[in-house]
Amino acid sequence: MFLFRDLSHHSAQHSLPTWEGVREERGREIQEERETMKPVGSCSSPDQNELRLMVVGPRRTGKSSSGNTILGAGAFETWGGAASAVRRGVAPGGRRVAVVDVFGWGDPEEPVPKREKLELMRALSLCDPGPHAVLLVVPLLQFTEPERGAIERRLALLTEGVWRHTMVLFTFGDRLRGDTMEQHLQKEGQALSWLTTRCRNRYHVLNNKASDDQAQVTELLEKIEDMVAENGQWHFSLHMYQRLEEAWRRREENLRRSLNWSNKNRSLPH
Repeated sequence: MFLFRDLSHHSAQHSLPTWEGVREERGREIQEERETMKPVGSCSSPDQNELRLMVVGPRRTGKSSSGNTILGAGAFETWGGAASAVRRGVAPGGRRVAVVDVFGWGDPEEPVPKREKLELMRALSLCDPGPHAVLLVVPLLQFTEPERGAIERRLALLTEGVWRHTMVLFTFGDRLRGDTMEQHLQKEGQALSWLTTRCRNRYHVLNNKASDDQAQVTELLEKIEDMVAENGQWHFSLHMYQRLEEAWRRREENLRRSLNWSNKNRSLPH
């Protein structure tokens, strides 16, 4: 476990921590917290080598069809209103995969409905102890600011840390019509640029109309494996990131109090 110092006990004569120093410590403490968790190979999953994927996004975007492309036709219902569900199978290359198809959201301009929040938490329990990757489904259509806001509000329920484990999964890949994905991104506006930046430019294009094309699934799984490696072989853990965010809220409040106390003392006549 990591320890937090009470910054309010610093005196004016002592050097105060800076925001830059605090941010540097944040990465170290995430690693310390991870050391208290189980690694990927020793989790309570039915198969210790199983890759757990959570597919999220709006309805009617090819979200469930993407799960079918990964696992094989018929794994998920595609009528658009099904509750969150998990299916397991063997992906191309022989890798065992668990895919959780999360209940899709509706109007992007509305606040997050209670059912969507409950379904999101239920989906996490279906891939306990946590997904190795969150696949955020975005169709290759014009991506709008309301859609960007809808994604931000929903992923905020999973804490800031979820972005470390998130990859954009572009569907309707047949709409590229000879363009490269890079060319498509250059044509799009700031909303999509914001999204790909938040995901550290991790994305993959899937053509669900060519579901028999196993090469696209193999490439997707390779990208996911690379992302897992970048995260030190750790899966997403809501509990861990919630504890970190609460600890950092306390630390930042202590830092503000300490800085205010120091500035007040400096303004006093000597």
